[in-house]
Amino acid sequence: MQIALRLRKDEGRLNRLQPNPSMSTVMGTWVVPAETIPEAAALALRLAGSLRGLSSDHFVEVLQLQSASELDRCAASPSGRVRRYRTAGLVLDVDWLEHFWRIYLLPGFVAVADLEGPEEVVVGPRPDPHLGALLPENPRFFVGGLISLSAEPPEGFFAASTSAELRRAGHSLANAEEADIWLYRVPDARRQSFFEFGYASPQRPDDGPRTGKFLVASGVGPASEPTSSGAHECDTLWLGDEQHGPWLDYLKLLARKDLRLSHFSEPRGLIQRLPQGRVVLCQPDLCWSLTREGFEALVTEPELYRQVYSQDYDNYLRSLFTPCSPAKASYLLATSRGCTQGCSLCCSGGLKAFQSFSATRVLRELEAIAAHAELGADEQADVFFLDSNFNNAPERIIELADRLEASPWRGRFRFFVRHNTVKGFLKGGGPNLELIDAFRRLGITDVFMGVDTFDDSSTLTLKSNRLAMVAKGTSMRPTYTAAELARLVEALQASGANIKAFYLQNNPWVSDLDRLDSYYNLAELWLRNPNFSIDARYRDVNRLKPFAGSPIERVTRQRPELVREGRYLSMGALGELDEMMQIEVFGQPQSLGSAVETMAVFWRDLEHIRSAAASRFYRLACPDARRILVKLRQRDQRLRSRLLGFAGMEPILQAMDRAERRWLSLPDLAPAEQQQLFEQASASLFEGLRQHLPSRPRPLSPLYQQAAPTPLPLRGYRSSRPPLRQRPQEMICG
Repeated sequence: MQIALRLRKDEGRLNRLQPNPSMSTVMGTWVVPAETIPEAAALALRLAGSLRGLSSDHFVEVLQLQSASELDRCAASPSGRVRRYRTAGLVLDVDWLEHFWRIYLLPGFVAVADLEGPEEVVVGPRPDPHLGALLPENPRFFVGGLISLSAEPPEGFFAASTSAELRRAGHSLANAEEADIWLYRVPDARRQSFFEFGYASPQRPDDGPRTGKFLVASGVGPASEPTSSGAHECDTLWLGDEQHGPWLDYLKLLARKDLRLSHFSEPRGLIQRLPQGRVVLCQPDLCWSLTREGFEALVTEPELYRQVYSQDYDNYLRSLFTPCSPAKASYLLATSRGCTQGCSLCCSGGLKAFQSFSATRVLRELEAIAAHAELGADEQADVFFLDSNFNNAPERIIELADRLEASPWRGRFRFFVRHNTVKGFLKGGGPNLELIDAFRRLGITDVFMGVDTFDDSSTLTLKSNRLAMVAKGTSMRPTYTAAELARLVEALQASGANIKAFYLQNNPWVSDLDRLDSYYNLAELWLRNPNFSIDARYRDVNRLKPFAGSPIERVTRQRPELVREGRYLSMGALGELDEMMQIEVFGQPQSLGSAVETMAVFWRDLEHIRSAAASRFYRLACPDARRILVKLRQRDQRLRSRLLGFAGMEPILQAMDRAERRWLSLPDLAPAEQQQLFEQASASLFEGLRQHLPSRPRPLSPLYQQAAPTPLPLRGYRSSRPPLRQRPQEMICG
């Protein structure tokens, strides 16, 4: 089949197929009864996880029967001979000559238990249903993207590059209302979809007319977790990257007038909704990924970004940075994607290959922007980098700074970077001074960092590699320590940068003592660095949420009590501790506010905690409350040295003295004691991560390895298979 050949050709050059951990057990092609793709993926996972012997050549069809009496009438297979296995509410027919299974779900089905059988049964021939073309001839495309708060924001870049590829292939682009096919990227797995996001593009209204449109979703979130609600609206879920060949070839398949069900044995790494309440999963244990060469070869044009993002989004981004006079024009640009850090809180799943444009390619993009903006001799253009981890490859940024300084475009751009990682700024456990200097030379004055956590325990549970966590447990070193973060912030401060950090509260897997360390560490950073603040536009930004597809979300499916109203709840003796703290007071840097007023609010919140702990200590003799009181005393002693350098802090210092005298008789808190509490609090997370490691294909069970009467090579259920003489012609599929 020509389509299969083209897929394989492109796969080795610019695309590759890689395992999809969330669907690793759903091997082969599956046809299941379902109205939406998430429902279909969930059912396929439920069945495949209990049935052994599946391979990539299998074709599995699932039927829902209203009663057991329908079985005799509906039973069919390509050869007409099956081995039948039974369990409560389920019948499995295994074809003698093919890798063809048919699963019949009966009323009362709950789960696959021990299968009884086999019994040899003769059934009717299995027809190959004719579907007809699912797409019109010469369809018009609308390509869009979604801005995500939780995964990989360069979706607009991928939308723009896909638009360019479709246009080069001779396809027509149109606005949302006129297009036949909508291709959109969904970077996370929330039900809040592409269609409901607040920033409408010029070609897409706030609430687009979706009736009669063929909807194709791709991106990080649903592709990693097809059972999530992020794909609930789409007709096609493309698992991974859609550029460079495979996607265009699949479009040709959907446009075939002679399209049959068996044709879906050839594509790989996608899920397709069919008419009449069926969904076909085409080897969803695999997903598409661009190679490094493929990523570098992506082509886009400056104006195509504007079809995805409106000027309103530029204005939103601009509001996050230090105000400056308007430039002649503003542009959005993404130069990388992916992350290898594998953080447990990230819904992109982590462990994705990091890919980026070379410094040479970035310079070419800037030259294209300059030409499009028609920059005069004294004019500037603003460029907003949308990369998820802009500083993940420090060498290319250093090289870009070198090349731009030596180019005619020096000083012609103002750069704004949406996100950097803490780890990307570190080298050998200390600040990467060469990279920090490159930021200075590029004129990047506002540095946003995904700090999220300010104590070592929280960093270990949320910001560390989940696989390493499982392998080493709580004894492993966090991705970065609070001390390393402090040195990094000081180095950025010395370079003249304004530092803004993201911060997350409500971590249920740390102790109250760890939370207190996080608050004090944040306050000390803020006091020592006048240009440091956190992103606290509104309180909900600071709350940890179980984004679907993230490792911690998979863990908490077994513990729903940890989540309320879409966010995590802090646990422990004073689990409400996070709610007592007004962390948003650090949303303004010290240089623009009043240190005395900010610390007064901070101290009042700590006093609320102290009062609550004291109450429990007296009423219940609670050991956790005693530890909190001691921890507050110890951290007050360290904070005191920071406050001494500020005028007007005398009331707070006097209050510290009174609190210390009151609780001086309590014994000191040993680090080992705090570590033990952390291990107890985080035990469920580490155990849950261990249980939710990426599944591996299981070996074939002897149950399904019985030889056929006539030795034949077992091949997939494919239209390209030559007919077998011993089978009647009407039994041949395709």
